[in-house]
Amino acid sequence: MRIFHVITAIQPGGAEIIAKLLAKYARSPEDKVYIVTVRKPKNGPEPNYIKDFLAQLKKANVDVIDASTTVFPYFVPVKALKFIIKNRVSSKDLVHLHTDIPEFFGAFVRLFSNVKIIRTIHNSVFWPENPVVGKFVEKVLHNSQRVGVTDRVIVEHDKFLKNKEIKPLQNAATIYNGVEFDTSYEDASIDLTLEPDAVNFLFIGRLEHQKGIDVLIDAVSLLSQQLKNYVVHVIGDGPLKDELKGRVSRNALPVTFYGAIPNASRLIGDADCVIIPSRFEGFGLVAAEAILQGRPVIATDAPGLSEVFTGTNEHLIPVEDAPRLAQAMTAFTSEPNMHLLSDETKEIFSKRYTAKAMAAAYLELYGE
Repeated sequence: MRIFHVITAIQPGGAEIIAKLLAKYARSPEDKVYIVTVRKPKNGPEPNYIKDFLAQLKKANVDVIDASTTVFPYFVPVKALKFIIKNRVSSKDLVHLHTDIPEFFGAFVRLFSNVKIIRTIHNSVFWPENPVVGKFVEKVLHNSQRVGVTDRVIVEHDKFLKNKEIKPLQNAATIYNGVEFDTSYEDASIDLTLEPDAVNFLFIGRLEHQKGIDVLIDAVSLLSQQLKNYVVHVIGDGPLKDELKGRVSRNALPVTFYGAIPNASRLIGDADCVIIPSRFEGFGLVAAEAILQGRPVIATDAPGLSEVFTGTNEHLIPVEDAPRLAQAMTAFTSEPNMHLLSDETKEIFSKRYTAKAMAAAYLELYGE
C-alpha cells in the first residue's frame, strides 16, 4: 500500500511532527510512504529547520511530494488533480490528512478519485477564518474516517457539524499523539542561553494567537517591576514574531527569542519550567514532551490541552489570564517543588503518549 500524509508545509507544528512520526512508524515493510505539502508559506521557517526535517524523512525512506501553491485557495483543485494523475492515485492507496488546509486539498482529492481517506483532526476549533470553505470540506469528507487527538476534539467537531446542519456519523476514533525523543540530528550544537542564577522558563510553539504567546508576554510585563531572577526562552516562529520582539525590546523584558529549532523537544530538559499558555489546542504535544522528561509545566485549562492532564494532579490556570499566569510564574520562582511531577503522573504519561502506541493504533485503522 502507498500512504500519502498530507501536511500544510514543512514548518514547525504539532500536526507536522505527528505526520512525520506516522510516516516513520505506522507502516508495514511493504508500504511506500510519502509526505505531501500543499501550501507555500509566506514566511517559511529557517533553512536549517527545513534541512533537518528533510534529513529525518530521508533517513526513514520517506519521499516528499510538492503539491503546494502560493495562490491559495484558488489553485488547490488544479494541484489536487495533478497530484492524482501524476502519482496514479487509486483505491489501493491511502491519503491521510493533517489539519484544515490539507483537508481542503483532500476534499478535491475525494471529488476526483475513490482513494481511501483518513483525517486526523488536530484542533478543537474549526475553520474560524474560512467558515464557507469549512462547510464545503465537511460535506465532501463527511464519510471519511475521523481521528481526534483527544476525546474533546471529537466532541467539539460533532458540535461544529451540527451547527452546520451536517449530521455527525459514527466514524470517529480517538488516538492520542505520541512522543519521540531523538538527539541525533544536526541541531545538536544549538542550546539555550541559560542564566545559571535565574529561573529559566521555556515556551515552544508557533508565535500566533492560538498559542497564547502574547498572554505570556503580558504576564512578563506584569512581572518586570517585581521579579528579577528569571528569563523566558521562546522557541518558535510565526506571524506575531516582529510585534512581540518589538514589545520585548521597548520594555527591556527578560525574554530571548531563538526562532524555530529542529527537534526543539530535546531542549526541554535544560529548562526549569515549561509554560503552555494556549487559548485552545487539539492535544498539547509540548506538555506531553515536558512531562515525559520530568519537567514542571505551567499550562492553561484550554480545550484539548486540559485532557492531556486527565488522571493527574496538575493544576491548570484559566485561558487568557495574564495576572494568573504571572502569579504562577512567581510562585514557581519561590517554590519550584510545588510543580514537581508525581510518579503517578509520569507513569500515566509514559504509557499513554508513546510514538509506538500511536503508530500501532493507526496501523490497525489503516487495515480496516
